[in-house]
Amino acid sequence: MPHLRKPKPSPLSQTSPLLKETQQTQHPSSKPTSRYMAYSVSQPSRTKKITEEKQAFGLVDESIKNNVEHFVFTSVDRGGPGVSEKNPTDIPHFLAKHKIEEYLKDQIKAKGSKMQYTILRPVAFMDNLTNDFMGKGFASMWGGVGSKPLQLISTRDIGLFSARAFQHPAQYKNKAVSLAGDELNLTQAKKVFKDTLGYDMPETWGFVGSGLKWMISELGTMFKWFADQGYGADIASLKKEEPKLQNFSEWLAETSTFKKQ
Repeated sequence: MPHLRKPKPSPLSQTSPLLKETQQTQHPSSKPTSRYMAYSVSQPSRTKKITEEKQAFGLVDESIKNNVEHFVFTSVDRGGPGVSEKNPTDIPHFLAKHKIEEYLKDQIKAKGSKMQYTILRPVAFMDNLTNDFMGKGFASMWGGVGSKPLQLISTRDIGLFSARAFQHPAQYKNKAVSLAGDELNLTQAKKVFKDTLGYDMPETWGFVGSGLKWMISELGTMFKWFADQGYGADIASLKKEEPKLQNFSEWLAETSTFKKQ
């Protein structure tokens, strides 16, 4: 799930010096800055000239052409390991990322490339919760999912796993990893918020979330999918693999823009 606001410089590139040597794809003509590794995160686009697929396909092609050894693509979870591969969903940017995953694997095979890959599949970003209109709107839409928990990930931790993939390429060779650090419904999240920071989570009226989902049809489709199907990351296994993985309380206290009272 993308940020619900204008993208800012990605925290991923600030997580590890290793990532500074990789190329974040923004345009189909992008070329990797290292012969050894490439990093790709595509952004939803409102223009047909530079779709998510075009953003990533060009970097995949150039990486194979230039003998890049390890390619990391940040995708999105679509139901957990074993399900995501077969479930493109009807959410446009989820579908686009599924197409990119398939293109990456197909091109490696078709061109006889030795390039190995890691696909990271994060869930909904904790960082979407902010003390502004869109952040409160996110909480309102989250509440619309009802009692079913929503899996969440700190964008900082996407960076942690990106760095792990580059630091331990054999461990992550040709693997897809669904990423989540916590799983909460809004009622549970509000309790964690107050217990952690000492005040109530900023909210807005329920109709604001409903209005956003009506105005932006993809949001409506996505939050309906959250309620009907939902993410499927194995949080317990991930925490054994990376003890620094943040839960919601840790994200609030350590990384978020919210201040404790």
